[in-house]
Amino acid sequence: MRMKEQHKQFAVKCYAKFMKTSDVVDAFVLEFENDLPKPKPLPNLEQITTDEQYENEKQQYVEKKLQILRNQYIEKHGKQAEEKFLQEIPAFEQLLRDEYDQSFKQDYINKKMNDILNRYNDSVEEHFMKLTAELSNQLCRLNIRHSRFPHKYRSLFIQTRKEFIKSHRNDNLQQNQEIRNELETIYGYVKELMFKEELPRNSVKHADMALKILKAIAACNKEDTTSTDNS
Repeated sequence: MRMKEQHKQFAVKCYAKFMKTSDVVDAFVLEFENDLPKPKPLPNLEQITTDEQYENEKQQYVEKKLQILRNQYIEKHGKQAEEKFLQEIPAFEQLLRDEYDQSFKQDYINKKMNDILNRYNDSVEEHFMKLTAELSNQLCRLNIRHSRFPHKYRSLFIQTRKEFIKSHRNDNLQQNQEIRNELETIYGYVKELMFKEELPRNSVKHADMALKILKAIAACNKEDTTSTDNS
């Protein structure tokens, strides 16, 4: 997709907020849904009908049933069977075709519809996989750490980063309770990361960080206890 100015500025701001490329892509898709290339439209399912394969199968069914009827005529009418049967064939054929349609036509059409829907869903999934890969390649260049980061967005990145950090600053951190709240929030996040890791060595890394945070929380609790005892 061809990036416009608003697209590029949005990505720069996302990276300034410490977002990973995968998260930037997700946010970009939500923000600019109407600007993204659309997959091919779904075929008109109301126009689906039978095809040559269905007609061949129906003809085989009719011929098989006609042979059974011919044998029954021979048993019943003897020498006159063939003449009488030839007179009845057009009516029998129509009845058998109608019978086949009533039994199998809708199921056949439903199967074709499901096949078309499955192929369409696969094509849509492939479309968005390609789109995501393309967006990832384009957007990653708007991270200030990328070698091809456009210099003209440097001020926007730095200003957004300052505003983001300021918005998450807690001016009450001189109070132990506020410090403990912040530490507990970080501990919960690190613990969640630890359980999400698939490789044990990565989980250990998060576990070490969680242990350090727990020690800091314990130190805050000890300081509160000491202050209470002294009072």
